[in-house]
Amino acid sequence: MSQEQRRPTTVYLMRHGQTEHNASGRLMGHRDVSLDETGLVQARTAASLLASRPLRAIYTSDLQRARGTAEAVAGRLGLEPVPCPSLREVDVGEWEGLTRAEIERDYPEVIAALEKEPVRTKRPGGESFGQMESRVWKTLEEIAAAHPGEEVLVVSHGGPMRAVICRVLGLAWARRGRVAFQNCGILALIYDGAGGLRLEVPGWAVPHP
Repeated sequence: MSQEQRRPTTVYLMRHGQTEHNASGRLMGHRDVSLDETGLVQARTAASLLASRPLRAIYTSDLQRARGTAEAVAGRLGLEPVPCPSLREVDVGEWEGLTRAEIERDYPEVIAALEKEPVRTKRPGGESFGQMESRVWKTLEEIAAAHPGEEVLVVSHGGPMRAVICRVLGLAWARRGRVAFQNCGILALIYDGAGGLRLEVPGWAVPHP
């Protein structure tokens, strides 16, 4: 086993900065929304934190709220973000732009189905949480395999981040609502080189404004 294979591979997982839809409680899904002023500040703060890390690559969802966050970090490190559509948020289809209250009012049958089958139920015109988790997890494994013994950054969305947390910790997806992942929050997904996998909160990752 080479030295690179013995060293752990660290994939830092970061949610994009805040958008106006986040602030107003509206679902975005694949809607291409940019960062708001708070999100831009969060992205710059995250860039300052990550500037001291020996990142070898940055991968990002191709939606502009994630791309803008990734570009803030990349600009500090002289890297070019690699866009990955497979890192997108869950596709909520017809629910884009709606609030939770509006969805519960207009789609009670789908909400009931989600409560019974939270992983397999698709949003109207969209996808299921299970479909989203599968594509995101496959992409993370491919990224980790491409960077043995290195540190890389992945910028994605709240849904994919919760999916990773639930999967690694063995939590039922129905309990995802108890998992909070703030905008520009950072976790470390660590592959130890021997088949082990763990999540850590980096000591240098502090809360953002």
